[in-house]
Amino acid sequence: MGSQKYTPILVIVLALGLLGSIFLYADTKAELTATIIETQQLQTQLSQVNNDYTQLSGQIAALNQINVELEARITELESEPDEPPPPPVVVKNELSLNISGSGTVRNVILLIGDGMGVGQLSAAEYTNGQESLSVSSMPYKSLVTTYSESAFVTDSAASGTALATGYKTNNGRISMSTSGETLTTVVEVAEEHGASTGIVSNTRVTHATPACFMAHVSSRGMESTIASQVLESGVDVVLGGGSTYFTSLDPGLAGYSVVTNTGELLALDSGMVLGLFAEGYMSYDDYRDPDVEPSVAEMTSKSIELLSADPDGFFLMVEGGRIDHASHNNDFDITMSEVFAFDDAVMAALDYASTRNDTLVLVTADHETGGLMVVGGYDYTGLSYQWISDDHTGSMVPVYAFGPRAEEVMAFRDNTHIGEFLVGLFS
Repeated sequence: MGSQKYTPILVIVLALGLLGSIFLYADTKAELTATIIETQQLQTQLSQVNNDYTQLSGQIAALNQINVELEARITELESEPDEPPPPPVVVKNELSLNISGSGTVRNVILLIGDGMGVGQLSAAEYTNGQESLSVSSMPYKSLVTTYSESAFVTDSAASGTALATGYKTNNGRISMSTSGETLTTVVEVAEEHGASTGIVSNTRVTHATPACFMAHVSSRGMESTIASQVLESGVDVVLGGGSTYFTSLDPGLAGYSVVTNTGELLALDSGMVLGLFAEGYMSYDDYRDPDVEPSVAEMTSKSIELLSADPDGFFLMVEGGRIDHASHNNDFDITMSEVFAFDDAVMAALDYASTRNDTLVLVTADHETGGLMVVGGYDYTGLSYQWISDDHTGSMVPVYAFGPRAEEVMAFRDNTHIGEFLVGLFS
């Protein structure tokens, strides 16, 4: 009877224990299921990380291989001897250009490389076997702007006017202001003070640049009118091409002896001379018949010889005008040949000035043509030359100087500063 008394209680206790076990099992199963899911997610993430790591390791290995190959190629290239420069084309005489002395300017030689910018000079130096040009030996130098009154990119008429007078004008005008006023040139001022004058060009002597020193017209195309004014200018020595514009004129009435070939020119020893060696432009130097057409250097030397007889001094302008034409054509070889021919004329001027203390030599350009650039690179494949245009550019151009007061060009910033300076020398 006693054991039967506790049976219900025992049943209840066992039932409660069973229920607790069931709930505990359920909680444990849920936690286990969550843990399994979380573990699976972590395994998935770990697998993705492993894949990413594998790909990154492959990329790093590929980059390392590229670096190894690149370093090996650089080492190979750097160990190769440099390509030797080409042999010199122009061998210049050795000059002693003394810059310590000072003197009074009596003679002025202005040389203008038409279209000759820094690119043309840099390319010429390299093409010349990295042998410096004569112009590079000049001790003072600057860069000047060339814009005209009417345009940022000038033509030879406006820039020639700036160099001849110190004033800007519109493109196309020859030593005449934008309002039509005549602008006084350095040639006119020199003549007023008794100095002899000379103009040399291997273009037509009626062409824009030489015309700016001898004439005053509203348009550079008025070459017949310019020819008449050349004969009226009183310039003692005029040498170049352009005989077609003088066929209806009589230079003898203006006091000129006319020569038409190299021999006749070199035989002269005095007097006013008009040398006309071609109907139009004189030939490029590479195609010039030396018996008929004198070189720019020969014309320069003869002009100096004739003009230097004047005890009152002289002004001489020499233009290497066909640098511009070759650059318009983007003809690199002819451009270089014309720069070398012009540099020979610079040498002739320096050869005379280096023995004296009264002669100032200036070299500049009216503008740059073609945008010629010397291009190289880190790949050690050597230099190349590139043109960016077949027209004038607005680039600054160099100005070089040697002789008394040459140091003043270092303050020049615009081409009008050159003109102002030249006019002031004879004022």
